[in-house]
Amino acid sequence: MAHSSPELDPTLLLGRPLRAIPTDAGDSQLSGRTVLVTGAAGSVGAALVARLIHRGAEQVIALDHHEASLFRLGRNLGNPQNLQLRLADIRNSQKVRRILAETKPAAVFHMAAYKHVPFGESEPDETIAVNVLGTIVIAAAAAEAGCQQFIYPSSDKAVNPPNLYGATKRIAESWVLAHASATPMAAHAVRYVNILGTSGSVIETFAQQALEGRSLTLTDERMTRYWMAMDEATALLVHAIGLPSGSCSLLDVGDPISVRTMAGRVWTHTRGDRSLPEVSITGPRPGERLAEELLSQSETVTHCDEDPVWRVVHSRRDECSASALKMVEQLEAMLVDSSADSIRARAMGFARELQ
Repeated sequence: MAHSSPELDPTLLLGRPLRAIPTDAGDSQLSGRTVLVTGAAGSVGAALVARLIHRGAEQVIALDHHEASLFRLGRNLGNPQNLQLRLADIRNSQKVRRILAETKPAAVFHMAAYKHVPFGESEPDETIAVNVLGTIVIAAAAAEAGCQQFIYPSSDKAVNPPNLYGATKRIAESWVLAHASATPMAAHAVRYVNILGTSGSVIETFAQQALEGRSLTLTDERMTRYWMAMDEATALLVHAIGLPSGSCSLLDVGDPISVRTMAGRVWTHTRGDRSLPEVSITGPRPGERLAEELLSQSETVTHCDEDPVWRVVHSRRDECSASALKMVEQLEAMLVDSSADSIRARAMGFARELQ
């Protein structure tokens, strides 16, 4: 499949200018330091690695479990001297701890995750093992190695999650923020919306269909989503470093855009004409909802000075943090011999308690 979506102008798809996110504080803390990125060969991970390399990091440790993608990352970046490729699964605690102890990064950006909603519904044990337990492995190893900053990307799907993927993001987000008060290492959560240019995304699907002149497939014409550009996604991560430990931040991305509208924009800018695409409605997939939410019933936002970034304030944070620590232990025990249905139901219930 040709990957056309990253070449599309994000301002044309978003219908707005890119947000100017201040990153001076974060960039200064990362300059001349060693930084580790998990999931480094993924879409956002690779963009972040490139940013770190070109913004003055002394050494970037790119950790990923997918051999071909990791090799491709190094090749695409020209295998610079300040890039170290490390092949490891984040669930391998012994290997992860060894890498962190050897490299002693000043900051860890934990980008590794299983993200496809249908797989989360059918294979909840795998998604929990990576998205929740893998996060704990990385965070614990980072703290042991004397890391100063731990940055975790959460998702708008963690708000009142309709699916297992969103539930894992909520549980992990709550655990990371709880961990922030239990260790000298600063920890931050960044709550993402849909990011343009990610591999396997609906934008990539629309672009390929447009190139081939095929009808665009929508699950439901009423569906809306919040969107952000790849540059905004990476900048938001670096911005978080300048915030107090325990921060949860969210970019002001404006109003949601209907997926039908976004499909039309992709069609127009991919084909370079004003022809109207045919649309096929396929029906919603398991775990999908019509509209995303940015905040739960217990959350409000405050602005970070004059930045286009919101700080998420959770009125039940202490209570939820304590609960998240206990939930993780129960989920880990369930993965040994529980059915997929019971694992999914328990994780979904846990996530609802953390809203």
